[in-house]
Amino acid sequence: MLDYSFRYVGTKYVWGGNSLTKGIDCSGFVQQLFGKIGVDLPRTAAEQAKVGMKIDRLEDLQPGDRLYFWDKKRGKIGHTGIFLGYFQDGGAYFIHSSSNNKGVDTDDLRNQKWLNMLVSARR
Repeated sequence: MLDYSFRYVGTKYVWGGNSLTKGIDCSGFVQQLFGKIGVDLPRTAAEQAKVGMKIDRLEDLQPGDRLYFWDKKRGKIGHTGIFLGYFQDGGAYFIHSSSNNKGVDTDDLRNQKWLNMLVSARR
């Protein structure tokens, strides 16, 4: 699934979007990719964050785990991505669809912005 996810880097961000090629939001991206491997997830990040085994420590994250981030403006979980793993450069990368990135791309969980917003991880 992770290798498959890279096919969609550059797909534009569309709020409420559900198309891996025409435009997708963060929770749609996670839902669609997990659907490709037979895992049915709810549509929104807040709903998805309730499904699966909770991961309590960053050190325990494994590639394919789902990450959930707090949206201060909305007062709830409002963003999600898929953990890619820990890499030799020390990075803790994840892939997601983000309006800030203008679509599907990777980011480093070590970035304080993401660490401050991270509230849950699920397997």
